[in-house]
Amino acid sequence: MQKGLLEKNLKKTIDLYRERRNLMISCFKKHMPEGVSWTEPLGGLFLFVTLPSHLDADKIFKKAIVKNVAFVAGSSFFCNNTGHNTMRINFSFSNKEEIETGVKRLSELIGEELAGQ
Repeated sequence: MQKGLLEKNLKKTIDLYRERRNLMISCFKKHMPEGVSWTEPLGGLFLFVTLPSHLDADKIFKKAIVKNVAFVAGSSFFCNNTGHNTMRINFSFSNKEEIETGVKRLSELIGEELAGQ
């Protein structure tokens, strides 16, 4: 910290996460089926996604893992047994190609769920 490395690295990290967030949002806009919405956070490392109310993210999670996509079911963040149609998705860990591929896979899966309902 005395050498000023914290500020230098902090700026690089913020820029990197901003780029990844923007890419994920762009991919969501391009690929997500109608009826899916998401946050566009000003900070943090996650998007919070809301699916149409009749979809259950806990059930979709099991299918997503088979397709090599992971998220945290949003119901974990609700204390009143709601939020089953929500998910939290991290954008900080994955590189550009992984974000693009993951969003495509998840979008296709959600589209399949919507078509089957």
